[in-house]
Amino acid sequence: MKRFRFVADNAEQSMAFMQTWNADRQRAGQASITALAISGGGANGAFGAGVLVGWSRSGNRPEFDLVTGVSTGALIAPMAFAGKYWDSRLVLGYRSAGAAQLTERGLGMLIRPSIYSGEPLAALVERYTSAALLQAIADQHCQGRRLLVATTNLDTQETHIWDMGAIALSAREEGNAQQALALFRTIMTASASVPGVFPPIPIADGDTSEIHADGGVNTPFMLLPEALVQWQIKQPGLMPGKIFIIINSPMAPRSNRLDGGAVAIMSRSFDSLSRANLRMHLAMATAFAHRHNVQLRYAALPSDIDADPLDFGAARMAVLFDLGVGRYTELTQGDDIVPMAGNSSNDGQ
Repeated sequence: MKRFRFVADNAEQSMAFMQTWNADRQRAGQASITALAISGGGANGAFGAGVLVGWSRSGNRPEFDLVTGVSTGALIAPMAFAGKYWDSRLVLGYRSAGAAQLTERGLGMLIRPSIYSGEPLAALVERYTSAALLQAIADQHCQGRRLLVATTNLDTQETHIWDMGAIALSAREEGNAQQALALFRTIMTASASVPGVFPPIPIADGDTSEIHADGGVNTPFMLLPEALVQWQIKQPGLMPGKIFIIINSPMAPRSNRLDGGAVAIMSRSFDSLSRANLRMHLAMATAFAHRHNVQLRYAALPSDIDADPLDFGAARMAVLFDLGVGRYTELTQGDDIVPMAGNSSNDGQ
C-alpha cells in the first residue's frame, strides 16, 4: 500500500510524495497547477456535481492538474479529474432516484455499527466506477496530474491520502486489473462512509487490516497535506496557478431560534461546529493563496438552504443539482485573490 498512500500529518511522507510528483511533472513538461478541492456534504454533493456540470456547459471549465475529494467529494472527484466527458455520470449519480436507496435499509445503532447498511453505497460506487474510468484517470496521471482522496483511519485517527491515479495506473500491470479496480472502489466507499451512518470499511494491508471511514471526520476538504499547510513552494512544477474549492455545505452562521430537546441541541451544535470548521479551513487555504500570490475562488452552498446531508430524496437532490448548475459563476468571477469575507451573509466568492 505504500506506493498508493501517505499520512497527511507525516511531513516526510508528504514531502516525498510532492517531490516525486514534481519530477513527474517536469518529465511531462507541466508548469503551474490548477487545483480543485471538493468537500464533503453527503446528499448536498448534488450541489457540487451541478457546479461542475454547469461549468462544463459554459465552455470555460479548465483541465485540473490536481483534484482532491473528501466524503461525497470523493465520489465526484474521479469524474471531475477524468474530464468533461464523464459529466453524464454526475448527472445520473446525483440527479436520479438511485441515491435515495442509500438510506432505505436502516439497521439500528444499538446493535450494529451504523444506522444504515453500507451495501447500497458500495453498489452505487460500483455502478459508476468502471474499468474505463480507471483508464481515463490513468491517462491523466501519466500526464503529471494527480487525483487524491482522503479517508480517516479510525484505528490511528490519522488522515490517509490516497493517490487514486497511481491505483488506476496499477490496473495496467499484468494480472492486476480487477484488484486495482476493487481497491479504487473500496477507497471511494470508505471516504464516503460517514461514521454511525454507514459502516466503516476494512482495508487489508499485507497481514493487517485497518478500519477506514469518512475523510471528512478530520478535514472538510483537502488542498494540501496537513503537514505542509505552511509550506512555501519554490519548485516550478508545483507552483499553484489557480485554486478552486467546491463546498457542499453552508459555511456562514445561520440565525434561527433553537427549539427542542437533546437531539435538536446536539444537531445544532454539530452544524455550528461543521460551519466553523469549514471557515477555518478556508482561511488556511486563503492564507496559502496569499502567500503564493495566486487566485483562489470558491462556491459554497448558501446558508438559507435546507442542508440535511442525509436527505437523499430525488426531488431535493435535483433542486440542489440545478442550484449548483447556476452557481458555477462563483468560480469564474471575482478578484485574483479572494480574502476571507467579513460579511457572513455571503457564502460564495
